[in-house]
Amino acid sequence: MRQQFGAPGDFAQAYVIAHEVGHHVHKQLGIERQLRKAQHGLATAQYNQLSVRMEVMADYLAGVWAHQMASAAAT
Repeated sequence: MRQQFGAPGDFAQAYVIAHEVGHHVHKQLGIERQLRKAQHGLATAQYNQLSVRMEVMADYLAGVWAHQMASAAAT
């Protein structure tokens, strides 16, 4: 990540892992299955729109984790 994206430090790597954990949460809650079912038969634009929503949700969950870590570090 440092070389390819210029993202130094451990936080960038941890955030990527947290994002992937967000996808795991999607799977555990059945959200991914529902999304894939909803994507079936859609035009490319709508299909991609749903994919982006799932990515944004994983980013949101990673952000919740980051906020919790920052709060814990501040105390």
